[in-house]
Amino acid sequence: MAFWGLRAYSLARRPRLRGVKCVVRDADGRVLWVRHTYGDRAAWELPGGGARRSESALQAARREAREELGVDLDDWRDLGTVQGRWTGAHLALTCCLADWPHDARLDPDPVEIAVAEWAPAAEPPGRVGQVTAGALPVVSRALG
Repeated sequence: MAFWGLRAYSLARRPRLRGVKCVVRDADGRVLWVRHTYGDRAAWELPGGGARRSESALQAARREAREELGVDLDDWRDLGTVQGRWTGAHLALTCCLADWPHDARLDPDPVEIAVAEWAPAAEPPGRVGQVTAGALPVVSRALG
């Protein structure tokens, strides 16, 4: 319900927002893809969310990974920012990269994450959502 309320607000008011996509890479070079419990639940996304006013993109990526994936990754790298209006809002979306520690355990938040799966960045497990599709050129350039 909150997702649809925010979506209606974004379409009507077109606010300027900042967000992050978390590109979490394992030792085999795969990235973590998720499907959310809200919105387009069939679409695969890179984890992420909104950046608070008081935090940098890298701080937001660390917080989002902690909240959504249950892991605290402290070494993030800024891959670049893309501008878009995928949700109606003017969104500045920064893609951030962190490597998954070999001893970490994935513990996704069941309120936000329905499914999580490792797959190559260029070969997502299925159809990709609009916002992540807008971010993929930045990710592809950075990961080569």
